[in-house]
Amino acid sequence: MATPPVRGPGALALGTVQFGLDYGVSNKAGKTPPQTARAILRAADKAGVDRVDTAAAYGDSETVLSDLLGEFPAIRVITKAPRLIDGDVEAVLARARASAERFGPRLEALLLHSATDLAGPAGARLWAGLEAMKAEGLTPRIGFSAYVDDEPLMLARRYQPDLVQVAASVFDQRLVASGAIAAMADDGVEVHVRSLFLQGLAFMRPEGLPAKLAAAGPMLTRWHAALAAAGTTPARACLDYGLGIEGAARLVIGVTSPDELADVVEQVLAPPPGLDYAAFALDDPQILDPWRW
Repeated sequence: MATPPVRGPGALALGTVQFGLDYGVSNKAGKTPPQTARAILRAADKAGVDRVDTAAAYGDSETVLSDLLGEFPAIRVITKAPRLIDGDVEAVLARARASAERFGPRLEALLLHSATDLAGPAGARLWAGLEAMKAEGLTPRIGFSAYVDDEPLMLARRYQPDLVQVAASVFDQRLVASGAIAAMADDGVEVHVRSLFLQGLAFMRPEGLPAKLAAAGPMLTRWHAALAAAGTTPARACLDYGLGIEGAARLVIGVTSPDELADVVEQVLAPPPGLDYAAFALDDPQILDPWRW
């Protein structure tokens, strides 16, 4: 049977979208300056967080990382090729190759950013291109990033990736409840879970929600009341939920400062807060799928 990750820094991968973009519904700080990115990487390296996650679509995140990672030889990179536009498979593969060459031996895995593309008519050509790069030694592992609607388990069994990244959280338990994450892990796929804070929604109060997310208000009221009763924080509860996901090898966590990263590391080492996470599961795609916001 698949097992959850250990409670410690080895359970984490550092998300770096904020190194290249102003990202996140609750993010008030904007894009992370390069000097802060360096400090975050230094803190990650010191704490034993040895994987970073990026993508061609994350603004200049790849450039920022490639400029800084020479200082941190233990850290390796997972990056994602851009989405398919107008059926131009060669453009996706050319950009993927450029990313692989940029990071060289620091590259841990090369993923397709959109599993929707993999499920479409160009999927076989896209995957064959990644397999060719793996055979050339440009990347040791290949895979894809997926949402629930992409049916990642079906795609994983069709293409047999090394690594799959999926979204799950205490609010979005769909892939956990279906058993898809555990099943992929049982099939030998390394599964990384992203969006544990649902782009910061877990930290927001009902009165601060944008109009498109107003339907999440009642759930957030229950959420914050339960956290207060348990004497815990949104971060600790979200991370504890992620650490309990059967089959999840790593949790992809984005931060905007070294202090935030130190707090995350502290939380993954903390005892469970004892919450009934099933009480917060939602089934509303308008809330759970950020691309709809």
